[in-house]
Amino acid sequence: MGLRIGVIGGTGLYEWGPGEAVEIDTEFGPANATFHKSGQAEVVFLPRHGPRHDVPAHRVDSRVHVRAMKAARVDYVVGVFNTGTLSPSLKPSQWLVLDDLIDTTQARPRTFDEGPTVHVDFARPFCSQARKALVSSAPAQTLDHGVYATTQGPRFETAAEARLLRSWGADVAGMTAGPEAALAREAGLCYAGLAFVANGADEEGLRAQVIQRRLATAARALRAWVLRATSRLPVRKSCDCSTAPQRGTMGPSRVRA
Repeated sequence: MGLRIGVIGGTGLYEWGPGEAVEIDTEFGPANATFHKSGQAEVVFLPRHGPRHDVPAHRVDSRVHVRAMKAARVDYVVGVFNTGTLSPSLKPSQWLVLDDLIDTTQARPRTFDEGPTVHVDFARPFCSQARKALVSSAPAQTLDHGVYATTQGPRFETAAEARLLRSWGADVAGMTAGPEAALAREAGLCYAGLAFVANGADEEGLRAQVIQRRLATAARALRAWVLRATSRLPVRKSCDCSTAPQRGTMGPSRVRA
């Protein structure tokens, strides 16, 4: 049996093609997913903002999407993000395979931890094996690294905020990756992030609809990329994503008296 890949789509990516619609119940609410067969692989797709983009970034409850992917028993998850560049060297329609992130969001669900206490290792927030497969199968001009700065939203960043984030080492800015990646690690999922540069550093005042449309235009190439990567993902994993929750769980000391 082939691998089952979860894909969580960002702004402009609301469907994956013909598939079976399934509502997945979670303790945080239902998730409307579609299951797609492609050769030996299966893709479980979730639109992060809903199929009509009626959930703004600051109201996205990533717990629903992560729990749904866990319930669907996916082998790997790819989060796709529509971002703005913080670097003049990055151009619109360029892709980055993310390797790190910064989270500045506030008052959003970012943990499942209601006891026992879990401190997951998050030094490298993206699965090494998933990243390797995505990098090795990436389209031309794709960067094999990138730091995503997660802002609160729903507004875009001021010029001063963009300069600050750039000084911190961020390459792109968006509004959703931080909580989603952290929850995926707590759930023990192998999770990777792809950032699409929807607007350049010199494109101030760009309409939101234009940013949305650019990722929609790139969706066909993205689907082909994910399927190429799927053929390079190992069935037997050597990463430690799945054991992160157990390794981070705190409990009473068992030192012998």
